[in-house]
Amino acid sequence: MLLMNISLFYMLNYTDVRPHAEPLRYKLEQFNEISILMITYVVTLFFRVPDELLYSVGYIHVGLMVMVVTVNVTVIIAKSVK
Repeated sequence: MLLMNISLFYMLNYTDVRPHAEPLRYKLEQFNEISILMITYVVTLFFRVPDELLYSVGYIHVGLMVMVVTVNVTVIIAKSVK
């Protein structure tokens, strides 16, 4: 619960302060923070779902992590090609 609150506070603070001048970096950081928040919510589901749904929740967790890594690597490659 503490991690979710800290992540939410950081995301709200980051949105207000806007420390990066580059729009792509700002959007990527917002995407990463929203993804961290979603992954944290999925982790809390591990404690509340029946045993037969644990694998499904795990696949959702892994899928979100793969999505985050794919987006970040794609942005890194696209920026390095320019």
